[in-house]
Amino acid sequence: LVHPVMQRVADIIRDEATQNLSGEVLQTRSGDLLATLRVEATQGSDGAGIEASAGDSVTPYARIHEEGGTIRPINPAGFLIFEGSRGWASVKEVIIPARPYLRPAIEVGAEELSTVG
Repeated sequence: LVHPVMQRVADIIRDEATQNLSGEVLQTRSGDLLATLRVEATQGSDGAGIEASAGDSVTPYARIHEEGGTIRPINPAGFLIFEGSRGWASVKEVIIPARPYLRPAIEVGAEELSTVG
């Protein structure tokens, strides 16, 4: 049986992350990343907790959006070639800024949990 407070906090985290994935932090294109969002209140022998995750094999970009990073070609002498808003581009690397959608939601949940006495 999951503690009601933990369930409420899990719901808050899910709602915040959903809002972040629905245009507040990331613009929705396909909805695939949002579809992988999982937030669950848990109860185990070691106590209550909340598990939150997003991303799967269909959405390998989940982590780089959350944490940011640099994308380079597999072949160090090669280029990344893609079509962007200004036409085709050929570059050595692409730097993706962090656009955290899950961590801020967890922080909101942690704040809520800290108010419970």
